[in-house]
Parts: sequence; structure tokens; C-alpha cells
Amino acid sequence: MLTLNRSNFPGRSHPEKIIQFGEGNFLRAFVDWQLDLLNEHY
Repeated sequence: MLTLNRSNFPGRSHPEKIIQFGEGNFLRAFVDWQLDLLNEHY
């Protein structure tokens, strides 16, 4: 069995999506900020 790593991984075929639900402006803003940072980093 071949060890999976970045050189032999075929890549993502679909973008990752996140659905937000619930109430609370702080919680939504905090999660949006964290996701924005992750999108910029990766």
C-alpha cells in the first residue's frame, strides 16, 4: 500500500463548504473571522 502524502495526493475535487446556523452575532463574527484567517493561510 502506498503511503499518502502531498506528492501523490490527487487533490480536492470539491471545495469545502461550511453552513452556519444559530443565533448570536459574536459567535458568527468570531467564526467568520477564524475561517477568513484559515482561508488566507491555506
